[in-house]
Amino acid sequence: MTQLIITLIIATAAGIAGTGLGWFLRFITALGRKGSTELEIKEMLISAREEAEKILRESQQENKETVKKSFEKIREDEDRLQKMEDRLVRRETILDKRQIDLDDEEEEIKSTKTDLEKKEKEINETLDKKLDELSSITKLSEGEAKDELLNIINKRYEEDLLVRIQKLERTSKDKMED
Repeated sequence: MTQLIITLIIATAAGIAGTGLGWFLRFITALGRKGSTELEIKEMLISAREEAEKILRESQQENKETVKKSFEKIREDEDRLQKMEDRLVRRETILDKRQIDLDDEEEEIKSTKTDLEKKEKEINETLDKKLDELSSITKLSEGEAKDELLNIINKRYEEDLLVRIQKLERTSKDKMED
């Protein structure tokens, strides 16, 4: 019996030692698995960070290219607008010059008209004087004297009057066309 008890004690001790050893081995295996799981998680985190940084760099590069293209487009639009503004300024300058020329021409026409009216008045006064003189000298009727004087004046100033009339007609036509 003592042998049996010793055998039982040894068997119990071996069972307890086996259980303890099994539990210890299982604990070590679990720790190894835990370590490999943590290692896998860390590798996944590192991979995810690298992927995020890569995506961020690509996004930043795309943003830089978009900004660059936008600035180029803005620059092109500004250049185009500047050219249009320059062209409008030139047109405005030309129109201002044309208006000044037209105003000068209008003043010249008014002056010429005034001169012609004065000359016409002088001619009429001279004509009336000559008619009176002619009628008193020749004893012609006023109508006959007038006709005679008009013939003399027409012969003497016919070319000057035609030139002035043509010039006035041209000036009027030019003004109307503009």
